[in-house]
Amino acid sequence: MTEAERNAFVNDKLACEHEKSLARQEKLQDATRKVLAQKDLMDLLQTTADAAKELAGAKYVTTGHVYVSGVFTAGAGSLSEEAMDCLPGEIFKIEKGGVYLDLIKEKDSFRLTDAEMRSHPA
Repeated sequence: MTEAERNAFVNDKLACEHEKSLARQEKLQDATRKVLAQKDLMDLLQTTADAAKELAGAKYVTTGHVYVSGVFTAGAGSLSEEAMDCLPGEIFKIEKGGVYLDLIKEKDSFRLTDAEMRSHPA
């Protein structure tokens, strides 16, 4: 590969990465506008969950919570098309355990890849 060919290749890669970065910034700005426009708490939580799902490429996102009678309930959630539906009232029972216990015990938030979720000991 000649130096000119290498430079052209590098410039093409940089241009592609620049376009990806601009597209991500536009998505983030759009999500920010949508979140800031919300006046109702439930709409705010739902909009935040939907935006986070899209920006992170997640299958599941939950926002807000309350712990009542042994049940951790999310205020809003967003599922991708390929995600399995969760049964209402059954998804966060403390007795079942699960990765969400990390949120209750020690963390404010966390993000797991699909592989990390499947291999998590809980």
